[in-house]
Amino acid sequence: MRDILVIGIVLAGCIAALRRPWIGIMLWTWLSIMNPHRYTYGIAYSAPLAAMSVASVGLGLLMTKQRESPFKGSPVTWLTVFMLWMTISWLAGFDVAGDYEQWKKVMKIDVMILVALMVSEVETADEAAEARQDARAIFDDGAGDRGEHREGRRAHDVIGQLEHNLDQRLDPADERAGALAD
Repeated sequence: MRDILVIGIVLAGCIAALRRPWIGIMLWTWLSIMNPHRYTYGIAYSAPLAAMSVASVGLGLLMTKQRESPFKGSPVTWLTVFMLWMTISWLAGFDVAGDYEQWKKVMKIDVMILVALMVSEVETADEAAEARQDARAIFDDGAGDRGEHREGRRAHDVIGQLEHNLDQRLDPADERAGALAD
């Protein structure tokens, strides 16, 4: 039963990540930190669920036009330099073959941090655009860039439109009730 639940959540998250890659990042983080598949006893125990989430994020990034370079500030550049330094020092170490598994885990995490930064920049920009649009709708004086609909956005026009729609729906019912009374 737990297998079905965990696999269902992961599949739903993977499908959602194809349109919104940040959901896949959240899914990968949940799988990596909590390890819910390790609390199951069937097929989900050894299934590559984190790899599925990474693949869906990759496909989602290929399918969307909303992606940006994660290298927008010096911390990301320093992280990349640190990743390069860890790789060089791993290759120069005494037991390269024995240290490979740990290096691979660290690099997977660091690469996903870069992918998360790429996706989060897009989501932050989208949220900022929506906030500006909401603020413009609330605080604007009607002289914005809405063309012929700028006057219809005022509160009294919206209320008047709702009253008009309600009257249109109730008038036929009033006529039927009047015909019954006659």
